[in-house]
Amino acid sequence: MLGQYVAMEARSMGCDVVGTYNENSGPGGVRMDVTDPGSVSQVIGDEMPGTVVLCAAMTNVDQCEREPNRAYDINMEGALNVASACRDSKAKMVYISTDYVFNGLKGGRYHEFETPDPLSVYAKSKLEGERVTLDSGKGNLVCRVSVVYGWNRISGKGNFVTWIIDSLREERPIRLYHDQYVSPTYAPAAAKCVLELAARGAKGIMHTSGPDCLSRYQIGLAVAARPGEQVWDACAGAGPGRAAAGSRDSHFSGCRGAPSRGRRGGVPHPVHPEGGPKGPGGARRAEGEKEAAGEIGKADLHLYVRR
Repeated sequence: MLGQYVAMEARSMGCDVVGTYNENSGPGGVRMDVTDPGSVSQVIGDEMPGTVVLCAAMTNVDQCEREPNRAYDINMEGALNVASACRDSKAKMVYISTDYVFNGLKGGRYHEFETPDPLSVYAKSKLEGERVTLDSGKGNLVCRVSVVYGWNRISGKGNFVTWIIDSLREERPIRLYHDQYVSPTYAPAAAKCVLELAARGAKGIMHTSGPDCLSRYQIGLAVAARPGEQVWDACAGAGPGRAAAGSRDSHFSGCRGAPSRGRRGGVPHPVHPEGGPKGPGGARRAEGEKEAAGEIGKADLHLYVRR
């Protein structure tokens, strides 16, 4: 999902954008398999981008546990292939990573300078992706995000917030966990932050999540805007799609300009069941995002060159 917003934001900044895909093609996209060094080298060599933003990843934590070889092929080897091609073409690489590189046991905000300690296959493979990115070029950038949410205008793949919305629409009881603390990140804001950092020549590791520290239970209450709603039970343990992680607190410090969307310092706006965020200009924004995304198609990796 983040990739589509990276493409939209890059275009709004006046960049020439080439989107790539692996399985699901989109208008104007170029097919590229990040696990195939030849495919990556050919596409990046042909396009000669100034900057490459790698959003492609295997992000399903439980699936990564079941298929560890595939997780490393995509999250680590894929990053290495892209990083190598960027080095050969003298392009800057931006690698999108995750808060899961930390074990969540600190009990407070994590800073960029702290030592990662990944627990799951997903987290370990993403950390290796970070390392090959930074080892391949001194000017490369790693941007860590956390619980990215927003309206996916291209594919049917959802996220934690849309899962809550769908559950409310269908009146399904759900269990949200009170002991998992994260920094939820609005996808369009993260895309803008990542591109601005790249344009300013940022390098190394940056935390680009939203500024808030919320439990998954608190996120659910904020999305529904119904503090007394009984559709949820608060409980301890791993949340949806997070069985490999367990109880944890991995919220970030040092937000680099990617606020969560909404009120009160970033808590999400109430969400209308018929599709679209409430709040000032919410319907207009949602419609505008839909129109813009319709022109892009699904893209896993985005290349852009500033004019």
